[in-house]
Amino acid sequence: MRALYDGIVATRLLDLQPVSPSAKQAFLDGRSADHLPKALRACWERVVHRVDPHGCEHTDVVVHADVRRRRETLGRWMQQLPHALATVDHELARRHHLLVFADVDGVVLHRRCRGWIAELADTTQIIDGSIWDEGRKGTNAIGTGLVEQRPIAVHGEAHYASRYHAFTCYAAPVFDLRGELLGVLDATSVADRRESLGWLAVLAATQELERLVRSTMSAGTGLLPLPAVERLLARFPGPAALLGPRGNVRAASEQAQSTQHGLRDIRSCWRQIRQAVSAGSSELSLEGGGTLHLEPFTDADGQLLEVAVFWDGSAPRRSVAVTRPGATDSFAPFFSSDPTLVDLCARARSLAATELPLTLLSETGTGKELLAQAIHDASDRASGPFVPLNCGAIAPGLLESELFGYAPGAFTGAAPGGRAGWLAEADGGTLFLDEVADMPPRLQVALLRFLDSGTYHRVGEQRLRRADVRVVAATSRDLSSMVAAGEFRPDLYYRICAAVLKLPPLRERADLLEFAERLLDEVCTEAGVQRVELSPEAARAVVAFRWPGNVRQLRYALMHAVAMCGSEGEIGPRHLPEFIGETTPEGSSREDATRRALMKALRLEGWNIAAAARTLGVARSTVYRMMERLGVSKPSSP
Repeated sequence: MRALYDGIVATRLLDLQPVSPSAKQAFLDGRSADHLPKALRACWERVVHRVDPHGCEHTDVVVHADVRRRRETLGRWMQQLPHALATVDHELARRHHLLVFADVDGVVLHRRCRGWIAELADTTQIIDGSIWDEGRKGTNAIGTGLVEQRPIAVHGEAHYASRYHAFTCYAAPVFDLRGELLGVLDATSVADRRESLGWLAVLAATQELERLVRSTMSAGTGLLPLPAVERLLARFPGPAALLGPRGNVRAASEQAQSTQHGLRDIRSCWRQIRQAVSAGSSELSLEGGGTLHLEPFTDADGQLLEVAVFWDGSAPRRSVAVTRPGATDSFAPFFSSDPTLVDLCARARSLAATELPLTLLSETGTGKELLAQAIHDASDRASGPFVPLNCGAIAPGLLESELFGYAPGAFTGAAPGGRAGWLAEADGGTLFLDEVADMPPRLQVALLRFLDSGTYHRVGEQRLRRADVRVVAATSRDLSSMVAAGEFRPDLYYRICAAVLKLPPLRERADLLEFAERLLDEVCTEAGVQRVELSPEAARAVVAFRWPGNVRQLRYALMHAVAMCGSEGEIGPRHLPEFIGETTPEGSSREDATRRALMKALRLEGWNIAAAARTLGVARSTVYRMMERLGVSKPSSP
């Protein structure tokens, strides 16, 4: 199997080229940004009010104990990283490049270089423990690569801070088995030694690291070793590939890589593949003929890890709409005897028959996407696609091109054929915009225009396009307060809030214990274990806890309890996660309860945000928002 550079480079590379001093000065003076490439302008706009372009003389460096803790958080994979990079280390050092791995906070945890480039790195403070996030260093390959979460090259004067104009840097993000960002790998040299080797070496090393991550994390998941998967793919007569949870290629047969319509077209169907897998379908029919046979692999939590894709038939162009084979009643997943939720489902069922834009308001983890899917399945659009898009999970600079698509050559690194965008994918169906409050102001205007006229422009294109899409929005934030504070457009607010459904938080449901027992049945079935019961003490603890992460957090807590209970047959308080022991004293506010649960999870997980998010059963972005809202910050190291 040969390297998969072509598919990665063609669709994902963000290549930031140098610009003239006059163009940069015009940008800094606020006179004009017209002479800047769009991608570079978007990157600079993120940092223009945060970083002095003529500063950055000082580099923040964390203490050695914090570096050690961060390495320990990454575990055995981090210990194996130097060995995995040995070959590329040697080649890059021979060509006067330094190789760096930084974690999700931009903290350098591994550096390899020698000779005069090592001296230059020391002078510039590219050292273990140095912090290279955008907020401190401006546009740079490490920090910007972490924000964009795609391969990036930053050459010379494309660096926002003039101190780094002498460098050319290549970086690529590294993800774990579940698609969570682990950090970024960076190769840096001086700008006058710019060559393609640095870029290719970073791609090769990133691919090797993700293979290492897979082998390290896959124990107990039931996944086949990658060499065995490659042998199986090779035996299939047509193109075949193994895709990760971001649509990234982990392995592909020679035929998939060498045919005209192979790997690239399989990857272009990723959204439809993901939708079909979520719907429980093992096949995806393609327009123009042909079928993709799908074999998904999930972890014990039901989270998608990989999909093996076998392409049987002619070249795929665009996949047909895939619908979820729902139950007779699409709202059946909301089994509940809680009067508020029963009434909400009745209202949702009535509104599903209309074309009104809907907004779902609720705390994180209450099941907003599940409700949006049920509304879609109960509507006249059920035969069309249901397309979910989380506005808070995509960098603001990328959200417009993701939503509306872009024309061929719209920006550096754009796919040669352009991209349709999620709005086009949802044509004839429903677009679910989660965390709509995180949508930047410029995009709010474009969305309002689409809702009013049904028309839109792709990025970099003048042609007016049309899509027949119903929009269902959702947020866990207070939109009306954001409108009053000038943070959300009032005209868009009134447009998307034509009908509002408020999902009750778990702690306010009258059927909390009944719901927990039903959920426990599901967890035991999914885990393949005999049904266990909640002891009276454990049941009281479940009812007393405030559940800031709502249903998602309860599910994770019950999964933890089932695993800890083993063969004992009954779940006691000692089997529940430790944070559940913190009940809310009488008179305490919801904010106090949320703060206690958040602090408990952060301390238990050593202030690892991703681990704390899993403990709470919420998204990592939600933990950051909770910390900001509640004024929680990591204590400084002694």
